[in-house]
Amino acid sequence: MKNMSQIVQPQFHYEYEDEISLMDILLILKESWKLIAVIFLITVIVAGSVTYFFIPKKYRCYTLFTLEAEGMFATNFGQVQMVRDVILSNHFLKGILEKAGMETDQGKIDELRSALTISATEAKNIRMQIIWDDPETSYELLSLVKNTYHDQVAERIKVYTMNRLRVAEGNFNRNKEVFEQINKALADFQKRNNLVTLPQNLAISDQYYLDYKGQLTVSPESIAEYEKLVAEHAAAKVNYTKAYGILDDIRREVEIERNFTFVTIEPPVFPEHKYSPSVAKNTAIAGVLGLFAGVMFAFFREYIKQYQKRELVESTSHLVDK
Repeated sequence: MKNMSQIVQPQFHYEYEDEISLMDILLILKESWKLIAVIFLITVIVAGSVTYFFIPKKYRCYTLFTLEAEGMFATNFGQVQMVRDVILSNHFLKGILEKAGMETDQGKIDELRSALTISATEAKNIRMQIIWDDPETSYELLSLVKNTYHDQVAERIKVYTMNRLRVAEGNFNRNKEVFEQINKALADFQKRNNLVTLPQNLAISDQYYLDYKGQLTVSPESIAEYEKLVAEHAAAKVNYTKAYGILDDIRREVEIERNFTFVTIEPPVFPEHKYSPSVAKNTAIAGVLGLFAGVMFAFFREYIKQYQKRELVESTSHLVDK
């Protein structure tokens, strides 16, 4: 009897495959579609609600302009790197905050700096934008930045050209004064000694002096002084002429430098719609993540079920063997 009992008792034997077929995947998804849908909807609703009600809204305002200039100094202010260096400086941004009636501490300056983006388009125009949490402030700040930059560039060009003119005019006036003084001294000497003109390269020698002694009633010392005045007059005239030429060139260059124009291609526009966050974008991303999480959870749940079944079968098999 004992042997017969051992023979007729059923033997439990299960084989579990590590790989899963496409049909099994479809069956798991079919059985868990409600769970996946619930996770998807919850994720989308939560993401949309948080985005709409809790994440601060940002508003973008931008402008597009270019600088038309021929002067080398003025042209630099139309380069994007120069625009960045000027606008993003602490001094400039602090001035903007003061004009807007806002706090001017370093934290606020850094916040404004991070909110500004300055770039160059393919056509080398300057694109400037600001992203702020208030549409009116966004529009006001960008308008202030743009107008203040234009004013500062005009002021810098004015100061630069005035300095160049002042230096050139000062040099010209000094050389003119020297030339006029020597010219007057020469004229006075001629008048005092009744001289209208003397031969060029008048040599001071007794023989040469004797030749003109009958015609001139001046001493060799006076002739030497006259020659010195003539040489100084010639040198002063050269310097005076050169200084005048430099001044004339500087005046033309200054006129070119001052002939610049800021052309506004796209003026700042009041932002009527928020720039970020995007409810549609965030809910779409959340939906994709929700689907992924739902599918992963469905497979994980199926894995737990199969694991529990395997444990149950193994425990039952051990009991039967005993």
